[in-house]
Amino acid sequence: VAIVDSYYKNSYCSQQREWLVTQQCIVLGVLSTTGTHISIFSMTILSLIRGFSVLKPLNDSSHLKTYRVMMLVLKKCFVVFGSITLAVIPVVNTFEDFFVNGMHYDPKIKLFIGFPDKNKHMDIIEAYHGRMRKKNLSWQVLNTMVDTMFSQQYHPLDEYRKKLHFYGNDGVCMFKFFVKMSDPQNYFVWGVLALNVMSFAIIAVSYIVITLVSKWSTENLGDRFKKRHRKTQRKITLLIATNLICWVPFIVVCVLHTAEVVDATIWYSFFSMIILPINSVINPFLYDEFLSKKVLSALTLLTAVCNRSTRQRVDLGLELQ
Repeated sequence: VAIVDSYYKNSYCSQQREWLVTQQCIVLGVLSTTGTHISIFSMTILSLIRGFSVLKPLNDSSHLKTYRVMMLVLKKCFVVFGSITLAVIPVVNTFEDFFVNGMHYDPKIKLFIGFPDKNKHMDIIEAYHGRMRKKNLSWQVLNTMVDTMFSQQYHPLDEYRKKLHFYGNDGVCMFKFFVKMSDPQNYFVWGVLALNVMSFAIIAVSYIVITLVSKWSTENLGDRFKKRHRKTQRKITLLIATNLICWVPFIVVCVLHTAEVVDATIWYSFFSMIILPINSVINPFLYDEFLSKKVLSALTLLTAVCNRSTRQRVDLGLELQ
């Protein structure tokens, strides 16, 4: 997105329509959606694994180790395949009647301006033919009817017509979470949101179980184990809190937008580019102790270098004075 922004610079407004229907915009949407859901599904699977391992500890026999490795590989494949599937479904031609929000025509064709949806197409076709039965026609039928309105000079018309896909709802080309009741992809979006909420509920319940079992098992142990339990509890609290802080306000805004209580369109870029990616970035650091230690040590080193550089500049300034 940053590269595209630097490419268009001040000319984006005049080329916005061309950008929203490009393949690059679709690729950005698929990649961002895949990455977000790999993070969510991975956290869910790992939470379940840890929860079950606490409730039903397995012994270290070789066949059980092999079984656990095989199950882990299958779960990873499920996470990746499921995330890619969710991201790709909106751009499959078979489902275009659910996810294509409009068409973009070449400026040479003055009859269709902007991104006319199905209703606009039917109004224009009705005005051309004189009368038309109002019913929900597919994009394939509508495009065929539009083709008959133009001479051979414009054929094939597909060269002058491009689909406004699911990810082309905004310049940043992210998943279209803000939908209205009239949007054909309304049920799909809310199905994905419900799946995400269910995933966070599983994560929260799993870690609450882990906390309770750990607390019960360390009651009669020494201070060292109790200290480790408190550290684990803090990490779990942070993990659940960050998910709630990032997703609960976002889902509330989605509900208000769908109910047309507020128009949250102007907040779309803020949520999709800042809030949700922050959640995906924070989770690995909270979950993986090795990774968090490496990052903290790198930040500590960077802070020390910056402080030393600042002190040297201050000392040099004092000497010059």
